[in-house]
Amino acid sequence: MNFFTNTIVNVIHLIKDIGEPNIKLHIDTYHMNIRKKDFYQTVVEAGEIIGHVHCSENDRGIPGTGYVDWDGLFKALIEVNYSGWLVIEPFFEPIPDIAALTPIWRKLAPDIDTFARDGINFLKNKLTKIKSLYK
Repeated sequence: MNFFTNTIVNVIHLIKDIGEPNIKLHIDTYHMNIRKKDFYQTVVEAGEIIGHVHCSENDRGIPGTGYVDWDGLFKALIEVNYSGWLVIEPFFEPIPDIAALTPIWRKLAPDIDTFARDGINFLKNKLTKIKSLYK
């Protein structure tokens, strides 16, 4: 973790300046939701340097239950030919060490299995829908 970059544009420039193929951008939808108004444009700008995508809702809940711009995210990932992992980042309150690091004050799902199942189903269905619209 670092504190000398706090925007994707800064990280894009840093990665391009370093110029090594093994240094990639990690996109996190929870944090993008805080800092970015346009997921689509941000992902298109990052393009080929995207190496990993964490999928979390604006409130760290189950993907698809909040306000994250999934359509913009997936449209852009398709356009830049991203072929890496989409990973659900569950912050589930029964794990005390994680709950202590993140301000989670309510139950995000009935249980971790529901969180994973519903999140995976949403992401698969959304990605399939966006692919059919834009490819």
